[in-house]
Amino acid sequence: MAVLTSARRVLISRLLLFFLISGTPLVVHAACYFPSGNLASNDVPCQDDKEHSVCCGPGYACLTNGICQATGKELQKAGASEFVRGSCTDKSWRSSDCPLFCMDPAIDNVGGGEGIAKCENTDQDLYWCIDGKHDESTCDTKDGVLFFPGKAGVCLRRTCRREANPDLVP
Repeated sequence: MAVLTSARRVLISRLLLFFLISGTPLVVHAACYFPSGNLASNDVPCQDDKEHSVCCGPGYACLTNGICQATGKELQKAGASEFVRGSCTDKSWRSSDCPLFCMDPAIDNVGGGEGIAKCENTDQDLYWCIDGKHDESTCDTKDGVLFFPGKAGVCLRRTCRREANPDLVP
């Protein structure tokens, strides 16, 4: 048993030495949390260059407007939504960098991601929370609609810039 432990130590030491010599960064991401304070264990931060960041789960891309968008296979799951309010690295959700929408505990899923729908028949970047209070008519009345000026872009390499990119985001 002592030989196995010694072999593991040597292996770990060699791996660490490899990463240090090769210049390969060891990336450690901040933890992500839902508005309830529950850990979003599978989510990863969208931005590494800020103290706090929106986080999205596996199968979702980070958009510059703070929404997470399904990338394909995620949409095949029952009840999946193309867009969701993800999580945040600020456990208290007091940071303005958190997605501060669709988080009313009376009607929204604050213990997980919340589905969001994009308003149809408009050039504006308008969405509504898929919950017990809002529906497609929210887009017509503009009561409770989420508005993001401009068009959303996709965050690349954990850096987000708000630019129109019609090839990546509808």
